[in-house]
Amino acid sequence: MESTLHDFFKNQKIIFYDNFKKMLSDCDLMIAVGGDGTIIHCSRHAAEAGKPILGINVGRLGFVAGLETDELNKLENLFNGNYTLENRMMLEIKLQNNGKKETYFALNDAVVARGALSKIVDLTVSYKNKNVCSNKRTSFRSSSAYL
Repeated sequence: MESTLHDFFKNQKIIFYDNFKKMLSDCDLMIAVGGDGTIIHCSRHAAEAGKPILGINVGRLGFVAGLETDELNKLENLFNGNYTLENRMMLEIKLQNNGKKETYFALNDAVVARGALSKIVDLTVSYKNKNVCSNKRTSFRSSSAYL
């Protein structure tokens, strides 16, 4: 657990971490407590670390959550192996910006934005290493484009 939560869990058998990446590398799975937005955000970190994620919905919809708050007793299934993993497709976004290459992962969508003013953006979209489309020198009228 993150060390910032230590005061809330005194005298508990919990390992606390100051380094988030180290915590992810040491854990078996990630549990995200929140709404769909929180779970989707955490899924990026889980994917990068190669860890499964369990979402517990405390939001309104909970489309991507595995458990609702009235099902917390089912958490014991994690310890006795009574669960299945559901693989979901992740988007891998590779960005080259001023010669610097960056890679991001996303669960539902990716937004390409360059601020409030329209800019010229070069996009290449591929699926399973095959080019789907390439819109070189396309100018978007809005501030963002949804893939």
